[in-house]
Amino acid sequence: MVWPTDDLTKTHLDAGTDSPANARAELEALIDKVKLILAEATAGDTIWNSTNTNVSSPGSFDFKMGFNDQVSRGSSGTSRALVKESGSVLTVNYQGDFTGGVKVDSNLNVAGTLTSTNNIDADLLNGQGGSYYNDLSNATGTLTNNVDTDSLTVNGSAITDIVNITKMYSGQVASGGTWTDQPGSWTVSAGGTSNSQYTITHNLGSSNYAVIATPIGASFKAIIVSKSTNSFVIGTLDSSNNVYSQAAFDFMLIHG
Repeated sequence: MVWPTDDLTKTHLDAGTDSPANARAELEALIDKVKLILAEATAGDTIWNSTNTNVSSPGSFDFKMGFNDQVSRGSSGTSRALVKESGSVLTVNYQGDFTGGVKVDSNLNVAGTLTSTNNIDADLLNGQGGSYYNDLSNATGTLTNNVDTDSLTVNGSAITDIVNITKMYSGQVASGGTWTDQPGSWTVSAGGTSNSQYTITHNLGSSNYAVIATPIGASFKAIIVSKSTNSFVIGTLDSSNNVYSQAAFDFMLIHG
């Protein structure tokens, strides 16, 4: 609602000698404004609970909640829940008055640009079922913990401007150079000495990653022969004589 303008007068109401007839117009104006306020509420509604809420006026820049009760639900200091700042910016939990943070108990739809001046914890992007929200638009800032950016999409396209994301991939290769457990659309082929050098192509377009390989079987060992921006080569050897020999292995790639 639009709050009624404070243009009421009491010229004919502030003295014992004032005439009720002359005061009629002022009383009517007062009743009209009260009716405007009452029209916005249903009978029995609690419009304002001043016990636990403290706000200056409808024209105030600060909306404070729980200011007069710093015990039953914890201390929140100045308790500025909403503050209108310069530049037409609405700030929630101004200067972190509510030290427990802000909790959203429903789906969150961000129509504009999501930015962060601090780190974004990927765990906070998990829904109740463990799936990542997919409606983040142009998220910026540093995203910590592991998150698959393929799950963060805008209109079907993966978000690419979240920085410093650690992604982990794993797979298993059979001794003959075929997949037992294939990550995504990656490819594998066996070649080199005794066909025991396995080229795994990932097409990440970056060499900023680490690979860990573990042979399946106590009589073998695995080494990283080489790596490039789009592939790496794992070699398997007989651990008794260090001669290349085919063996199955697990691997993990950590891309930072």
